[in-house]
Amino acid sequence: MKALQEAIKIEIEGLEFYNKAAEWTMDPNGKEVFRSLAQDEELHLRIVRQQYQSLSESGEWATSDGLGEVEVDLDQPLLFPAGWEGLKEAIQPDASDREALLFALEIEHRNYMLYKEAALETVDPRGKEMYQRLAGAEQNHFNLVMLNYEHLTTVGHWRGLGVEV
Repeated sequence: MKALQEAIKIEIEGLEFYNKAAEWTMDPNGKEVFRSLAQDEELHLRIVRQQYQSLSESGEWATSDGLGEVEVDLDQPLLFPAGWEGLKEAIQPDASDREALLFALEIEHRNYMLYKEAALETVDPRGKEMYQRLAGAEQNHFNLVMLNYEHLTTVGHWRGLGVEV
């Protein structure tokens, strides 16, 4: 229950950040990335709330739907080459897109670690599966954000959700 309470909190924070970041960035590909991440966080929030309610009412895990099949290797760490020093302060509306992406990497890393640890600690197969799927989704988010950060840093513009632009 504690992990689910923490998950609700971080999914709300991520949703709020991504919605604001989509407003702040001027780049259409950046808007697309942040809006997509916000939609995913909204789905994760709904699933986590559903699990919390089910466990509170019946003591049983609900069947997780909506996440689909997500491959995740919980032994594989997320790689963040720029370090964590620049991520200590929340970004402001006048922050750069790179700063927003760095903050997004922190969000995705934190979410991934929460779900990874919960997956490793949860005994119930349905609970374990839900946490593994959420960890996989957060890993995919991290990779998307990192690809855009690297692209913005090296090429000078967003990569977006799709094929290289």
